[in-house]
Amino acid sequence: MQEIADLRASDLQLTRPFQVRLFGKGRKERYCPLWPQTAAVLRSFSEERNLDSRSEARVFLNHRGGPLTRFGIRYILARVLPVLPGMFRISARSGFTLTA
Repeated sequence: MQEIADLRASDLQLTRPFQVRLFGKGRKERYCPLWPQTAAVLRSFSEERNLDSRSEARVFLNHRGGPLTRFGIRYILARVLPVLPGMFRISARSGFTLTA
């Protein structure tokens, strides 16, 4: 989850091939493909926020305009997911997990 919280506008490639650059533990860099629908949503979101695709601005912010944390993501997921018994698990340590 921290990789998503740390996402910056310059990490998104919203033209073909759609992909996102993520940094894992030890700043290990990897590129992950995006579905066209996901790229379209991120493009629209970026336009709404007036994000320059070359900037180092964070993509996701909290309600105060600060960086979104993994705990903020956990809070949002807990509130908006239609949780079905036994299907989803949310923990502070590992984040959101599909258990089905």
